[in-house]
Amino acid sequence: MRCFGSRKGERHVIARPLLPSSVRGAESTGACPEGGAPVNDGLCPEGERTLRGAGERRRADFRGGRACARAAPAALGVPPVPLPRDHGGSPLWPAGLTGSITHCQGYRAAIAAGTADFSALGIDAEAHRALPRGVLDRIVSGPAERERLRELGAARPGAHWKTVLFSAKEALYKTWWPLTREPLDFDGMTVFPTSGTAGDSGSFTASPWPPGPGSPPLHGRWLIRKEMILTALALSARYDLNPQFTPPARF
Repeated sequence: MRCFGSRKGERHVIARPLLPSSVRGAESTGACPEGGAPVNDGLCPEGERTLRGAGERRRADFRGGRACARAAPAALGVPPVPLPRDHGGSPLWPAGLTGSITHCQGYRAAIAAGTADFSALGIDAEAHRALPRGVLDRIVSGPAERERLRELGAARPGAHWKTVLFSAKEALYKTWWPLTREPLDFDGMTVFPTSGTAGDSGSFTASPWPPGPGSPPLHGRWLIRKEMILTALALSARYDLNPQFTPPARF
């Protein structure tokens, strides 16, 4: 496992280029050595119940992601604590922290930061391959997104741009949900990726907020590494979500 924030070996952390330097976390790659350890170790007591009926790979990925999540607060100097899940399945981070977990085949990661610096974080990993048939129709928000995908595909045909879009929307949802606990459909989000010079990394703008004046888009990053697409968003604590939108007080 590699930790964000550890000077030794941090240049080998795949997700590091996606995130502000004050965001910490952990990631692991390859076969999941954490996969054989039970999750109900006092840090995630409902973990084994969550995994009932899941296949072995799913179980290993979940456990590996949770192992990274246990390590992420430690990179901020916070001792390991229970990470229960809310009714939407997202982890409930300790008071004063926000974070996000992701996993796909061969990769697990979790990130965390203090809420004094960031209101919410989102990270997502997907295999770098074409989306299953029909998925794009369910996630695209309209003609503008489709046109951006066509432009990127013509300019940089080596990337699976539809999957980049899907992953960016996953990261956006993970940022939105902890703040609002409100559903947000993918076809209700607007995401516009842009490509860097090499075509294997870039940025994206994302707008999930209710319509209204003064709703600037969020800015995230994406990259392709090791046959995988990674996307991430970090919402500054100073960001004004929307003058007409206030998250529920209980959250």
